[in-house]
Amino acid sequence: MYSTFIAYPQVAASLVELFDFLFSPTLVLGADERHLRSQELVTSLNQQLAARHLLPHALLLSLIHISKEKR
Repeated sequence: MYSTFIAYPQVAASLVELFDFLFSPTLVLGADERHLRSQELVTSLNQQLAARHLLPHALLLSLIHISKEKR
């Protein structure tokens, strides 16, 4: 897992940003705005994964799947 995040820092940064939007108790956003922004981040992550041919990386996909379940 660590080596994947090191190899793809932009994907790792996007995952951190997504988790911040989904779970940060200090983030001052309404539920609708939080949901919209998290959808945008998931779309961006999917595009990044497809562009880098990372779809086989089960860890990254499972993290995105978790974010979709949270909605």
